[in-house]
This record gives sequence, C-alpha cells and structure tokens, in this order.
Amino acid sequence: TSSGCTHLNLNKPKSLNSLTMEMIELLTSHVDEFQRDGKQKVLVVTGEGTKSFCAGGDVVRLYENQWQYASEFFRKEFS
Repeated sequence: TSSGCTHLNLNKPKSLNSLTMEMIELLTSHVDEFQRDGKQKVLVVTGEGTKSFCAGGDVVRLYENQWQYASEFFRKEFS
C-alpha cells in the first residue's frame, strides 16, 4: 500500500483461521512479495473473527489427506 504497511488477513473464522496448504502458499507468496518491495516497511497479519488469530495447521484436512499431504504441508509451513 502507499502507507508503507501491508495488511494480510486470515479469513477462515469457522475453523479458527487454521492454515491449509493453499493458505500457506498464499502467505508465502505475499511475504516474498513484501520482502522484494523496498517501499513496504511493516507487515501486519490479522485473523478474522473473535475467537482466535490462528489455530495452526488445519488438522482435519491433514487427517483427511493422509501422510503425503501432511509431509508437504509441514515442509511448507516451517520453511
């Protein structure tokens, strides 16, 4: 933005903004873009809803998609 501040909002309040693979890929892309943009100085990440900022990984989706998905998910989440 023109103010030098970038705002990202996690918007999955029904699951306490738990992270899916798709969300991690989008967050990574936006953070990479933020780092390349020399005009942006502040990155603010918020979570939709009133119960939680982010519950962590979406364990329901991890369970449903078994180990191959889980392995890739954790590799991306913690890289």
